[in-house]
Amino acid sequence: MEPLEANTQVFIVRVWLEPRSDPDAPPEWRGVIEHAPTRERRYIKDLNDLSDFIAVYLEHMGVKVKRSSWLRRPRR
Repeated sequence: MEPLEANTQVFIVRVWLEPRSDPDAPPEWRGVIEHAPTRERRYIKDLNDLSDFIAVYLEHMGVKVKRSSWLRRPRR
Protein backbone atom coordinates (compact mmCIF):
# COMPACT_ATOMS: atom_id res chain seq x y z
CA MET A 1 0.00 0.00 0.00
CA GLU A 2 1.33 3.43 -0.90
CA PRO A 3 1.85 5.91 1.98
CA LEU A 4 -1.02 8.12 0.76
CA GLU A 5 -3.42 5.19 0.72
CA ALA A 6 -2.51 4.25 4.29
CA ASN A 7 -4.08 7.55 5.35
CA THR A 8 -7.13 7.25 3.13
CA GLN A 9 -10.67 6.07 3.74
CA VAL A 10 -13.15 5.40 0.96
CA PHE A 11 -16.92 5.67 1.34
CA ILE A 12 -19.81 5.22 -1.07
CA VAL A 13 -22.71 7.53 -0.26
CA ARG A 14 -26.21 7.51 -1.75
CA VAL A 15 -28.76 10.09 -0.63
CA TRP A 16 -32.25 10.88 -1.83
CA LEU A 17 -35.37 12.78 -0.87
CA GLU A 18 -38.30 10.63 0.17
CA PRO A 19 -41.58 11.53 -1.51
CA ARG A 20 -43.95 13.33 0.86
CA SER A 21 -47.73 13.14 0.79
CA ASP A 22 -47.92 16.75 2.02
CA PRO A 23 -46.15 19.03 -0.50
CA ASP A 24 -45.67 21.70 2.22
CA ALA A 25 -43.86 19.33 4.57
CA PRO A 26 -40.08 19.66 4.88
CA PRO A 27 -38.04 17.17 2.85
CA GLU A 28 -37.13 13.82 4.39
CA TRP A 29 -33.62 12.71 3.53
CA ARG A 30 -32.76 9.05 3.32
CA GLY A 31 -29.58 7.35 2.34
CA VAL A 32 -26.98 4.69 2.80
CA ILE A 33 -23.25 5.00 3.42
CA GLU A 34 -20.81 2.16 2.92
CA HIS A 35 -17.18 1.91 3.99
CA ALA A 36 -15.70 0.48 0.81
CA PRO A 37 -12.85 -1.62 2.28
CA THR A 38 -15.00 -3.38 4.92
CA ARG A 39 -18.38 -3.10 3.14
CA GLU A 40 -19.95 -2.04 6.44
CA ARG A 41 -23.18 -0.13 5.71
CA ARG A 42 -25.47 2.19 7.59
CA TYR A 43 -28.86 3.35 6.43
CA ILE A 44 -29.62 6.91 7.43
CA LYS A 45 -32.63 9.11 8.05
CA ASP A 46 -30.62 12.21 8.88
CA LEU A 47 -27.70 13.68 6.95
CA ASN A 48 -25.71 14.14 10.18
CA ASP A 49 -25.56 10.35 10.45
CA LEU A 50 -23.12 10.44 7.53
CA SER A 51 -20.56 12.38 9.54
CA ASP A 52 -21.06 10.14 12.58
CA PHE A 53 -20.31 7.06 10.47
CA ILE A 54 -17.22 8.63 8.88
CA ALA A 55 -15.91 9.96 12.20
CA VAL A 56 -15.48 6.44 13.58
CA TYR A 57 -13.03 5.56 10.79
CA LEU A 58 -11.17 8.86 11.08
CA GLU A 59 -10.78 8.38 14.83
CA HIS A 60 -9.29 4.91 14.19
CA MET A 61 -6.71 6.72 12.03
CA GLY A 62 -5.84 8.97 15.00
CA VAL A 63 -7.77 12.03 13.83
CA LYS A 64 -9.43 14.06 16.58
CA VAL A 65 -12.89 14.68 15.24
CA LYS A 66 -15.09 17.49 16.48
CA ARG A 67 -18.57 16.10 15.93
CA SER A 68 -20.40 19.32 15.36
CA SER A 69 -22.50 19.57 12.24
CA TRP A 70 -20.17 18.77 9.34
CA LEU A 71 -22.96 18.79 6.84
CA ARG A 72 -25.48 21.51 6.25
CA ARG A 73 -28.91 20.73 4.90
CA PRO A 74 -29.65 22.32 1.56
CA ARG A 75 -32.68 24.54 1.63
CA ARG A 76 -35.56 23.83 -0.71
